[in-house]
Amino acid sequence: MKSKEPGSVQHAQDIYDELVEAYRQGQTDVIPSTILATTIIDTWTHTGDVNAGDKAEAMLLKQQQLFNDYKDESMRVNSHCYGATINAIAKSRQIGKAEKARVLLYQMIDAYKAGDRSLRPTVHACTAVINACAYTLGEGNEKKKALDIASSVFKIMPEYAQPNEFTYGTFLMACKNLIPKGAARDSAMCTIFRHCCSNGQVGGKVIEVIEKSLSKEQVEKLTKVQVKDGTIKLSDLPTDWSRNVDKTKLTRKKD
Repeated sequence: MKSKEPGSVQHAQDIYDELVEAYRQGQTDVIPSTILATTIIDTWTHTGDVNAGDKAEAMLLKQQQLFNDYKDESMRVNSHCYGATINAIAKSRQIGKAEKARVLLYQMIDAYKAGDRSLRPTVHACTAVINACAYTLGEGNEKKKALDIASSVFKIMPEYAQPNEFTYGTFLMACKNLIPKGAARDSAMCTIFRHCCSNGQVGGKVIEVIEKSLSKEQVEKLTKVQVKDGTIKLSDLPTDWSRNVDKTKLTRKKD
């Protein structure tokens, strides 16, 4: 998606803040709804602003406070709003973003378990947390912590949403980036790929990560398909491996 100018997004947020203030003063003809807040949060994701994650989270908190104050259902923060916020954090360059994303996801889980059905964790939200882990900043303990978070989220998410092609591809990328190169990383990625195959979620993103992470010999052994020109074709793989992938996403540019 084309990057948005931070200034234009800030202008939209300023208008939102004016609406909130007007609403608090009794002007209720225009409501600062969760749909509006989510749109602005999502737009922050694509600005490249170094503080986009913090600004998105601040918007989420404002919207939560509005609902707490007025109990207007159009102001209720939902899974889409949370997912957009987690995604903004994941795409930022914040230190500790994996933990920040995890905290928001677990807020969703706690609220959902407490009875708020609008905050059921979505595949988008869970995948965004894993994405925050995959591209975490720092070394050593920071990467180990991110890997632990990614693994725990991947493990629990089937309770709420089934992993899709992008979840598997993102988790594979987390392993690639967070586990030192060697036998342990190769073994982890092969295990995840086999799990992906059994769930019928092998698509272009999954294959792309595997091709970039494993040797030609490992890819051929794993897929039972010959690598040509550095790649394999999805059409050469068993159709059962991709049975649950959105069919519009099965074609690769290299096929």
